[in-house]
Amino acid sequence: MTDLSLTRLPLLALLALGAASFSAGCSAVVDPSEEGVETEVATDDITSVVQSSVKNQSIGNCWIYAHVGWVESMNKRATNAELNLSESYATYWDWFTKVTSWPDTAIDSKGEFSAGGTWSLYRWEVARFGSMLEKDFIPEEAEAARSSRQGSAIRAFTESLKNGALKTVEARKDRALVRAELDKAFGLTPDVVKKLDDVFGKGASFTATTAGKAKRDAAGILGPQDVKIAWPNARSSGQVLTGILSDAVQQGGSKSWVEVRYPEDEAGRRTYQIRIQKALHDQAPVLTWWNVDFNAQTGSKFSKATLDARGAGRTGGHMTLGFDYAATLADGTKLEAGKDVTDRTLLDRALARDTKIDLIRVKNSWGGTGLPGMDTAPPSGYYDLEMAYLDAKVASGFGLVAVVFPPGY
Repeated sequence: MTDLSLTRLPLLALLALGAASFSAGCSAVVDPSEEGVETEVATDDITSVVQSSVKNQSIGNCWIYAHVGWVESMNKRATNAELNLSESYATYWDWFTKVTSWPDTAIDSKGEFSAGGTWSLYRWEVARFGSMLEKDFIPEEAEAARSSRQGSAIRAFTESLKNGALKTVEARKDRALVRAELDKAFGLTPDVVKKLDDVFGKGASFTATTAGKAKRDAAGILGPQDVKIAWPNARSSGQVLTGILSDAVQQGGSKSWVEVRYPEDEAGRRTYQIRIQKALHDQAPVLTWWNVDFNAQTGSKFSKATLDARGAGRTGGHMTLGFDYAATLADGTKLEAGKDVTDRTLLDRALARDTKIDLIRVKNSWGGTGLPGMDTAPPSGYYDLEMAYLDAKVASGFGLVAVVFPPGY
């Protein structure tokens, strides 16, 4: 999935892993004392998806910010504590994967290196390399909402691929060399490099799992089995399941999250929207891949009417985290984003086929918008995507492209 940011970064090439891949209020607390336990939680409002802090991407890797936020959200729901996972760490291993797996296409015809990616790619990479706290990977950016290191790293690494140590296909097949170039590009300290060497080996021949827990703990690496998460039980509204991240990212398992493309027919779209509503009602963050056209943007809103008035503009794919929605019921009753709904019956009525979804609110990776508090629409760092825009023709497809759903939804 390619990505645009408010800084108008160059469009990056789509990189897909597998033919079926697409690239993209109130908090409830769960006791994670035992994996797989079902726990009762309140589900009496629309705006109760647990979220971590808003961050601000500096390069075209929105998909990593969305996925890391997804993990942070599920972990926060399970533990009532917020992890500050490193998007730079995920980016480091993503670049390693791309160059060593596709050495002949690491640089495109325009001389650019792609920071874009997909759900399938992230799922594979986090299962192999796990996660790391920002303070343990790049200590200087431990509390930073925006990583300047990523910007300098992509410039340095691209230069290595074009004119430096990695300019040949053969060099890119040297996994230890690729890692060494990445270490330099990201400005990693010798201590951090040693920790990565101890867990993965200089050529990354080991995984976070095969290295063993003792090595992971010593290096500050969180394997997918080390990160506790909570997700809703689709079979029983108001209950959540607790487990580990490896549950969610496994392929084809009963606990795995599934990416589904947005259909083109009206009936199929309403069925799809109901799936999104159910997930949000049950406080699940939904990874949302959509097409940006900046001519549709006014402040923190994307509108089809605005796009129609201005005409088509600059476009590109983008991935964010679904947070909330607004809807109008058949009798005119409105459910507003950011407003509590205390009547569960009303939420169930909102799932009727004649309900009109007005907008989907997403947590973005473009930093704070400067809007104060939850009483604004939307709150700082969040964007409202009108459903008419998501249903419209945008770029080479429609506004909404795909959503990653929790199991059973």
